[in-house]
Amino acid sequence: MIMQMKTWTLIIPFLLLPINGYSADLPEVNKSNFENHGKEKAVVIMHINWERAWGCAKNDNAQLTDLKFKKIGNGETPGDTPTLMFETPSKLAPKEGFQPYVLLIDPGKYALSGFSVKVAKTKTDIGYLKADENHLIESDNAIGGSFSVSEGEIVYLGHIALDCAQEPIPWRYYIEGKNQFAGYTEGLKSEYPYFSGRKLLFRIIDTTKFGQPYSLGKSYGVQM
Repeated sequence: MIMQMKTWTLIIPFLLLPINGYSADLPEVNKSNFENHGKEKAVVIMHINWERAWGCAKNDNAQLTDLKFKKIGNGETPGDTPTLMFETPSKLAPKEGFQPYVLLIDPGKYALSGFSVKVAKTKTDIGYLKADENHLIESDNAIGGSFSVSEGEIVYLGHIALDCAQEPIPWRYYIEGKNQFAGYTEGLKSEYPYFSGRKLLFRIIDTTKFGQPYSLGKSYGVQM
């Protein structure tokens, strides 16, 4: 599955919306923290669609409600609190479209460690599909998917939304093609002028369970 042109062109105006659904321990990027820590930390950019999907996989509707990633390797302890935890700002009236998350995080490898999907089979039969790190991480092996970032990098990780082909699950989509990625980069640069002179890397979450492999080339990036 790929992201079509009509989808990515809607992303740029959303970049400066306030973010209310991520762990408070993780700072949203701003000019001050980027200038102070942008060289030893990494900036990651991900978009999540929290909208209710109607008629999803033969259900009345379904809605992604949370998504978790945790740092693995280098002595990280199993069972630790997820390093990155995203939650829908509203289950009743989520904002339309993909919501942007532009965060400053520690370098390292991060694995998908959990997610929850609210599923309404009918208007009265409502439950959740959930997976935690017991299903998604095995001895530091990221079964569900992972991404890695190094010091000073700015990395586009992709877009997450529900897939309704068989059962409601999160799915990693992406901007397709170098021309579209260049256009996206220009929009990001206009919203974050202090990124100027740095390179935006195309390195989407690596997964075969929740997305299809795709690359624009090893270490591909566009100068901002």
